[in-house]
Amino acid sequence: LLNSEPNIGEVVDHVNTIKSDNRIGNLRIATESQNNFNRSQRKDNTSGVKGVTWIKKTNKWQAQCMVEGVQYYLGVYSKIEDATKVVDDFRREFHKEFSNKG
Repeated sequence: LLNSEPNIGEVVDHVNTIKSDNRIGNLRIATESQNNFNRSQRKDNTSGVKGVTWIKKTNKWQAQCMVEGVQYYLGVYSKIEDATKVVDDFRREFHKEFSNKG
C-alpha cells in the first residue's frame, strides 16, 4: 500500500508495469534500481526472454542480468531453456518481489 510520497532516491513503481494503471494496489515505493528490475522486455528483444540473447559467433544463448548498475554475465548455453532458467533463478534471488520476466 502506498502510504506516503517517495523519499529522495525513491520512485513510484507500477507492479504490473502498466504506467497508466494508477490503482493504489498497483503502486509501490521503490528505489531506481528496483524500478529498473521491474521493466518490461525491450522492444528489440529477439529471443523473447528478458536477459537472454543469441550470440551468432558461438551459436549459443547468452544469459545476463543487471543489479545496482552492475551487469552480471551468467554464461552461454546451447538451449534457450537453460539460459532462461539461469536468468529466472538470478532474478528471484536478487530482484526478489521486483523480479519481472518481461
